Amino acid sequence: MTKGNKMYTQAGFLTAGTSLQGYVTTTLRDISAVFGEPTFYYPGDKVTVEWGIKFEDGTIATIYDWKRYEDAPEADEVLEYHIGGNSSAAVNAVSDALKIPARTFTLGA
Repeated sequence: MTKGNKMYTQAGFLTAGTSLQGYVTTTLRDISAVFGEPTFYYPGDKVTVEWGIKFEDGTIATIYDWKRYEDAPEADEVLEYHIGGNSSAAVNAVSDALKIPARTFTLGA
């Protein structure tokens, strides 16, 4: 799928082994506008929505809510979503694609 000048594919099967790399504050609607519908829905679980993404440069990223234990967020509900990946490149790729700032996770911070 191409949105703007960024190329990515849904990559749920490639996300095993990724870990928390950062955070982005936004809405389900804004994430879906860029990456499409979530790759996974887990109503009532620790993660209720998750996107698995592979960017054109090979960067793997996940975007997910964490410890809501509810149904999926409302479309315009502003949340701090977690960004997972194999490196901080995932945070940069997600931030660039969404065109909003994201922050990198720092252990102990």
